[in-house]
Amino acid sequence: MLTIIAFILTILGCLNWFLIGTLQYDFVAGIFGYQGSILSRIIYIIIGIASFFLVFKLIKSKGNLPVFSRRNKKDVIKNISKMKMKHQQNVEASKEDLPEESFEDDEEERGLFNEHFDSKS
Repeated sequence: MLTIIAFILTILGCLNWFLIGTLQYDFVAGIFGYQGSILSRIIYIIIGIASFFLVFKLIKSKGNLPVFSRRNKKDVIKNISKMKMKHQQNVEASKEDLPEESFEDDEEERGLFNEHFDSKS
């Protein structure tokens, strides 16, 4: 996720430099007033940090920069089967934890409860 954010910020910085080079218009400075404003400088710093992050990640991964990671299909199937097994275990465990009650007891309690209220009225 951090790589995607850094990638987007670096692209925005590249587009800003393209506008400066071709049209002599600084987009960031145009938004925040001028190049020396504190907000413009913060944006420039954030874009610079994002580009350093991407360069570091590129060097670390020896030239391969996976921006969007894709999972192997077999790994996804394994994870799904593990989740199903855990769910089944949880369902079985919750069935064991439930006390065994009969419906007859509930009917008797309801009858006593209703008789209690009927006698008050």
